[in-house]
Amino acid sequence: MTRDPVALGTVLDSSTSQMLWRRGDPPTPEQMANMKQFRAAADARMADLCHPRRTFANLVGERYVACRFENFDAGNDSHAEQRHKALATCQAIASKITEVIGRGQNVVLVGPVGTGKDHLGACMLREVVRAGLSCERINGADLAGQCRDLIGGHSTERDFLERWASVKLLFVSDLDGSREKATDFYAEWLYRIVDSRYRDSASVWANINAKSDQDARDRVGARIWDRIIHRAIVIRTNWPSYRKPARGVN
Repeated sequence: MTRDPVALGTVLDSSTSQMLWRRGDPPTPEQMANMKQFRAAADARMADLCHPRRTFANLVGERYVACRFENFDAGNDSHAEQRHKALATCQAIASKITEVIGRGQNVVLVGPVGTGKDHLGACMLREVVRAGLSCERINGADLAGQCRDLIGGHSTERDFLERWASVKLLFVSDLDGSREKATDFYAEWLYRIVDSRYRDSASVWANINAKSDQDARDRVGARIWDRIIHRAIVIRTNWPSYRKPARGVN
């Protein structure tokens, strides 16, 4: 009796077709080997899709995948003590990540540009992923763009609000949405999102490029800022920027 692959009316690659046999026929050793190889490859692809690193990379972006508390440069200059204090605070949060998010506690990093706020945020978000908690991270400018897309778009306001209100943790980087692009429309939506999470005791984590709490309040508005910092852990990063131009090549 022949053991030709059964025709399925669809295009199958040769390796897959070799695993198919007529009903009632026992598979040949070759077909069993192909089936085992196919399943192993499928399991590997699924594991890759579900791997925490891929989830983390999708969350923070490739630039921040390598961020660790261990490679945060606290330096040894006059700002070292402040950097070490900020680092220790973030490590303490990460060590109790389920408890912190479970009680709906906010975390806010405030300081000038380039001081490592996203680095520290990524380190903490790594523990969120490891804990298996649902999380969304978005840049404020991108969130402002999505708010503008609502005008004449197909998504309803209820669906849009539900997306940002339903996750266990929402992290907004550059909370003010870059002021030169921010609009009253974005400010109103940011308020609705923050207020919805505030009423549900759901965590909002954020960083903002601001020199002080008053500067941050001026950037996003008092009613948003007051809800964000209510019983929040505020981490101040008031030191010079890490970002520097590359050295020239001789």
